[in-house]
Parts: sequence; C-alpha cells; structure tokens
Amino acid sequence: MILQVTDAEGDLGKISSTEISKAYVKNTLTNKLDSFDFPDLSSISKSNFKANVEIGLKKVMSGRSTGIRPYQDIIHFEVYVTDFAKNKSNVILTDQDFIYYTLP
Repeated sequence: MILQVTDAEGDLGKISSTEISKAYVKNTLTNKLDSFDFPDLSSISKSNFKANVEIGLKKVMSGRSTGIRPYQDIIHFEVYVTDFAKNKSNVILTDQDFIYYTLP
C-alpha cells in the first residue's frame, strides 16, 4: 500500500527511541493492527513535508481463511499516522476493494 503523507510542521520521522512517528494500518475484516516506524528524516527539509510511504501488508493480511483453496475475500483498511507529539492524523478508510487471494 502506498500513502501520500503531508505535514505542515514536518514533525515526522525518527529522532530517538521515544520520538518516532508511525503509520498504522488496520485490516477491518480481521481487526489486525500493525504499525510502521518512519525512518530518520533529519536530512530532509521538513517544512511542508510531503512524501509517499510504502507499507507492507503481510502481518495485517494473515489469519483469515476458510481452509478451502483457492480462497478470495474483499478487504478494507483503516490507515492513519502519528507525529512526534503522538497527534493522530485523519483516519483514512480505503474506498477501493482490495481482493485477497490465497492460492494452493
């Protein structure tokens, strides 16, 4: 999944082990939630920060199957970001259906 993230203050990234901004993804079908730390962005100009963030979905995709293969399901996600101050961004609900396949 690729997100476009913008932040006027630019308080995203990683400063220390306690000051890390994160992206969160929740699979609304299974309620599995996973978080991803932003990397150190100190070398990037942060005023009016804008970037694309690519997120792997393997952890939030596991755990749903009928045991019958091939298996297919439609999945939606909730996505949001937190900054250094733990402020939560708007929550995005995917409007596009992701089709999940489990093959033999």
